[in-house]
Amino acid sequence: MKKLVLVLLMLFSVFLLTSQDRKADIVVLLDTSGTMLPHYTDINERVLEELCADFVRIGDTFHLISFAEKPASEISQKITNQNDVQKIVSRFSLLYPLGAYSDFLNGLLYSQQYIASLDVYTQKVLVIISDGIFNPSKNSPYFSLAASDVENSIQRSIQTMVSQGVYIYYIKAPFPQNTALKDFAGNLTNPSTTQKISSGQTEQDTTGSDQNSDALTEYATKLESLPSVVKTDLDSITEEEEDGFIGNALQMPVISCPQNIGKKHYSFTLPLTITNSSSTQIILQLDKVLIDNKNVLDSTSFISIKPDSSSILSVPITLPSSYSPGETALEAQFIFADNIRTNPQILRWSLTLIEGNSIFAGFTTSTVRVLVIIAAVLACLIVLFIILSLSKKLSAAKNQEDNEQPTAVNSLNSSLGTLSNAKVSTSKLTLPVIADKVTQTAQRLNDAPVTQKTDASSNTTQKNVITSVYSKQGSLSVDASKVSSMTLNLGPKQSAIPVSESQRNSADELANFKKDQTLSITQLQSQSAASSNKLVLPQIPKASSSLSLPSIKSLGFNSSVLPASSNEKIPLAKEGTIILELYVEGQTRKIGTRNIHALSAGSRKSIGGGLSIFSIFFVKVPSNIAEIRYDGHTCSLALLKPEFFPEAETNIIEDCLNIPVKIRSEHGYLSTIMFTEYQSQTEKLNNLLLSVVPDKDKKKYL
Repeated sequence: MKKLVLVLLMLFSVFLLTSQDRKADIVVLLDTSGTMLPHYTDINERVLEELCADFVRIGDTFHLISFAEKPASEISQKITNQNDVQKIVSRFSLLYPLGAYSDFLNGLLYSQQYIASLDVYTQKVLVIISDGIFNPSKNSPYFSLAASDVENSIQRSIQTMVSQGVYIYYIKAPFPQNTALKDFAGNLTNPSTTQKISSGQTEQDTTGSDQNSDALTEYATKLESLPSVVKTDLDSITEEEEDGFIGNALQMPVISCPQNIGKKHYSFTLPLTITNSSSTQIILQLDKVLIDNKNVLDSTSFISIKPDSSSILSVPITLPSSYSPGETALEAQFIFADNIRTNPQILRWSLTLIEGNSIFAGFTTSTVRVLVIIAAVLACLIVLFIILSLSKKLSAAKNQEDNEQPTAVNSLNSSLGTLSNAKVSTSKLTLPVIADKVTQTAQRLNDAPVTQKTDASSNTTQKNVITSVYSKQGSLSVDASKVSSMTLNLGPKQSAIPVSESQRNSADELANFKKDQTLSITQLQSQSAASSNKLVLPQIPKASSSLSLPSIKSLGFNSSVLPASSNEKIPLAKEGTIILELYVEGQTRKIGTRNIHALSAGSRKSIGGGLSIFSIFFVKVPSNIAEIRYDGHTCSLALLKPEFFPEAETNIIEDCLNIPVKIRSEHGYLSTIMFTEYQSQTEKLNNLLLSVVPDKDKKKYL
């Protein structure tokens, strides 16, 4: 019962985490100093409104922080419907950039503390909109701070937020004209002002240095140099003929599809074109396709797109039967893993739905899969039933053959007495054994000495019986020389038995009659264990007939390596996403995407049996024996239960891709696992086909 409750709690936790995958906290840090006034219209009507329309989703929370002389929180609105978006847009018109100062460091540190107070399970996005001038007032705690200290404080704050998973974007407004600006190193950076200063240096050599000392400090150059900050110039807004500035500024993947895809059944494939406008390769995992708030995606799809290129992703979709056949217009939202936003977020297309001609036309792909699985299980049960029936018949025939005793053996038992269920087999039934049986019969008759009365008629009868019984070769072997003495020695615990002259004669006649005949028996089961000349079979306990495998605790496998902590913080090297595939020695890889998953920078996924994300089911291991971590640059394997890794020397295996790792099952069975970077078969085939296409013609196929 406790295990059931634990499993239900784990499933509920997974549900809560997955239900929050789409939620995000979007924080805008807006410069409202006077130097931003010329760009007010573009920022208000294009940047902020497009941000709400093309980036913010239902369920997100929008935050606006302004800074001039001091930072201030302007808006914090959770988006539940379109009316909430309109409230935010209306609030933008009340923000006039009229501040006399621009204390960016104060505003950045305020934003860092503000983001740290938000829900830890939501995605964090910080959008900085500023011209990049640092001009604090005299009342600011950073007014007298050295330029190098300001630079270090900005860099440290940015790195801290990035390590916490915050995505940072910088939309830079143009520098104000006729204003001397310098970077943190003291170099003039405003181009127009630099030309005027250089042209004015004719008579005095100190003119440039004097104006350089009076120049304002700008931090835009520093932000542009940080690789974790995505920078876009506000000047490019005039170059865009259509909407989409935010999509380019935030380097969102651009998705598109044909306006009309023709005649389709209820299950069809949608060709989705995805364009990567960034300078780095992106890996996308499509998790859901929502139409009327219902997921119509049949299976998870992966795609890898190179910088400044496009690829087509075939999206398997099954529409519910509630749609009527004929011309149909659809509107869908595409949900990607790691809360990756696309431009646009919603696509619209039309198609002509047609009914299928087969009985499976009304079934969804998932329903067909369930039916196939049920049919396979039934087929396996039928085959198992047939095998069991044949095995039972063969076992019954064998038992019948073993239970059938020859009539001759029964005749022999009638003449010599019962042999205590002894069965005829490979060992020889010799005369001492027969004498022993006769002795037992005599002892039951008041333990009197055995003296056989023999006459010609009894000898003749006995010889006839033996002759009729052992008519085949190899049944009885009697040596007259062994019975020439007057007594038979039956063991240390029994007295000698006198043998008459007639008995010896009978033995001689028996030896002469059947000298080469032998009788084979397998075992003689004793009636009593008191006689030393009787064979006693070992008794096997019933419990020993069952087979039980040892556990890893009983085997005594221990590890000197301390287990790694699943709560350990993952240092973030850079932003990025990678798709990994787990290979287990002896385990089939034909399980779809069960062991193929995408990891974003700073994330981790569990490995093991049970409910582990990367599943090991070929050998029995518990859940969460290890976890794979990705810092944006390399992957590492953290051993949470090192006793299952016999060759491990440390609890973390760095740069673990393409490195075989030995594991031990609960019963001591050794196997090997290895992580590799996943590449779809479609992409491999496309690269192979493009390798024979001339470079000038490759653009036709991309």
